[in-house]
Amino acid sequence: DVAGARVLYGEGLACLPPTGPETPEGRELAASLYANRAVTFFREKKFAATVLDCDKSLDLDPKHEKSYIRKWRALMALGKFEDAFKCLETAVSELPDSTRLKEELTSASEQKDLLTTVNALLEKGEYQEARDTLKPVVKTSDNVSLWLAAARADACLGFTESALERINKVLLFNPKHAEGLKVRGYAM
Repeated sequence: DVAGARVLYGEGLACLPPTGPETPEGRELAASLYANRAVTFFREKKFAATVLDCDKSLDLDPKHEKSYIRKWRALMALGKFEDAFKCLETAVSELPDSTRLKEELTSASEQKDLLTTVNALLEKGEYQEARDTLKPVVKTSDNVSLWLAAARADACLGFTESALERINKVLLFNPKHAEGLKVRGYAM
């Protein structure tokens, strides 16, 4: 029960002193409570609330790896790829020995370069080349920005069904995604 878990994490946070946890153990506990409550928001697709709780967790413990990962995923779901990328950069600078964060940052860097290339192709009207460039990546990626770029290319080429399929994937993940709604309107 996701909502019930969130209530319990909130009750745990309410038990902390009003001035905030004063010991390292107290800060660690509060950071974990915020990070775990963030998961409950994420599962209910409340991505902005996820980011806020991750920020609170990181204020208390700047080395809380899971909070960076959860915040990064929530920012990606919101379509804020640049902010998500910066989150990973900060995470790696705080936790330089984290293999997982380094791998995520490497992958995000490659996706950022790909997105830059594809967006330039789309701006030049080279829709087929953009589509071909994205095709091998977009099937396995969880990057909402790449999904939307692929949908734009498909829509411009007249592949309405494919474009709508990609957009619906975005909107299933985040029904309020502004760019997803905009691209869906264009594709229809």
